Amino acid sequence: MKGKKIKSETRGKFFLRLFPVLKYVNIPNLITTLGLAFGVSAIYFVFAQNLKLVITCLFIASFMDLLDGFFAGKLNKQTYFGKNADMLSDFFICCVIPALMSLFFLGNGIHIIISLGFYIVCGLWRLANFGISSEKQLFFIGLPVPGAMLLVILSIWAITQYGIPDWISTFVFILTGLFMLSSIKMKKYGICQKTLWALWLIFLPVLILL
Repeated sequence: MKGKKIKSETRGKFFLRLFPVLKYVNIPNLITTLGLAFGVSAIYFVFAQNLKLVITCLFIASFMDLLDGFFAGKLNKQTYFGKNADMLSDFFICCVIPALMSLFFLGNGIHIIISLGFYIVCGLWRLANFGISSEKQLFFIGLPVPGAMLLVILSIWAITQYGIPDWISTFVFILTGLFMLSSIKMKKYGICQKTLWALWLIFLPVLILL
């Protein structure tokens, strides 16, 4: 038994030397990766023009984003690698995919493109600012990008389903972008974050049933 254990440890060290990034494999980082996989699935459904499945995938990806932070704190696995992986995943899921959704489902009007560019830049700056902040903070400064994504998705859904003028999306993109860069403080797992998740949980069943 002891010999098998030594061989197993030797193999483990060999793989770590060959692929050193594997040392960051843990539950929070695996959850982040799973969320990213659902984000990639959302892109597939964007090209398939299936708005319901796009939004469903993004909901699951957002839930994974909530879980990875929760487990990182509970398991004391908060690392710079995990934080950076989470931010890169958030930028892709919460900024790039909503922009792609807008172009596919709302069109490529100049007002939409300009406001989308503004939204993406604000998301990038918001995440970069979060990246240089202290590792353990009790508050979000500015609207977190998953919350901004939810507001954008709601506007896209309303416009495509109920014939609301598409200039509303321009207003939403700019407003959420400004909120992301603002000095507004939101307590982690506080009333604002819970309200955003309540919106998700109300909206998703309606989406599925319609």
